[in-house]
Amino acid sequence: PNCMNRQTILHEIGHAIGFYHEHKRPDRDQYITVLEENIKDNKRYNFEKSNEIDTYGLPYDYTSIMHYKENDPYFQNIIGNTQGLSNYDIQLANLMYNC
Repeated sequence: PNCMNRQTILHEIGHAIGFYHEHKRPDRDQYITVLEENIKDNKRYNFEKSNEIDTYGLPYDYTSIMHYKENDPYFQNIIGNTQGLSNYDIQLANLMYNC
């Protein structure tokens, strides 16, 4: 599979500049349900909530480049982003770097 597509590259650059996975936010359970029984044991760390994440007061961003795509076809066009940075991704970068 082609794993180095536009989405993956932007996602990995997000990590490099300090972004976390959106679905690891400490408040994520208010917005999504993670079905842990569907996660492979060696991938569970990707879904653990982190209290270290500063949300900078931004709302939960279903369209963040840092959000994994939903497997349910009903939500695949709503959750996760394949086109580029969301408006909140851009706001987050500006807040993080005092721009």
